[in-house]
Amino acid sequence: MTRDDSPGPRPGRPLPDARPGDTGAHRGSGTAPDGGSAYEMSPRMRAAARAAYAMRVDPAVVAGVSADSVETPATGIRAAALLDEAPRYVTFHAEGVTIDLEITPRAERCDVVGRVAPPGPTTVQVRHLRATTGHTVDAYGTFIARDVPRGPINLVLHRPEDPPVATDWLSV
Repeated sequence: MTRDDSPGPRPGRPLPDARPGDTGAHRGSGTAPDGGSAYEMSPRMRAAARAAYAMRVDPAVVAGVSADSVETPATGIRAAALLDEAPRYVTFHAEGVTIDLEITPRAERCDVVGRVAPPGPTTVQVRHLRATTGHTVDAYGTFIARDVPRGPINLVLHRPEDPPVATDWLSV
C-alpha cells in the first residue's frame, strides 16, 4: 500500500469529526486556522518550558499517579472546608516500584512523608521550583521531607543498580 492509498485522513481531506469546510490542512503544518503560527508562545511560557526541560532526568523511568485522594475524596466524613487542611494521599507506580505519599499542608509549605516499596537502599530527591532536597530512605522504605514549598513538585528515586525513577509532577 503506498502512502496515497493508506486509509485515514490526509492533508486536504476533512477529518471524520471535522466541521463543514474544515479541510484539516493546518493540522500538523505549524499553521493555525487563522493563518498565524500554531507554535507561538509567550516568553513566560517559553521560559517555563525551558526550565522544565532542564529538570528532566534522561535515563529515568517515569512513575505515574495511580491513586490520588484529591480525585476520590472521602464523603460524609468531614466538612469540605476541612479538606484543604487534611493530608493528601498520592500513590505513584512504575514497573517494580510503588511510592506512597502523605502530603500535609502547613500554610505556604507542606510536609511530605513517603514510603517506597520494595524497601532497600534508596535515596530520594524532592524537586520543586526553588530547590532540590535529598533524603535517605530508611530500611522500612520511609522518608520525610519537611517544609516543602507549595507548588509543583516531583520526586526522583535513586536505587543502586537500577535506573532512577521520576514521578509525574504534582501540585501541592
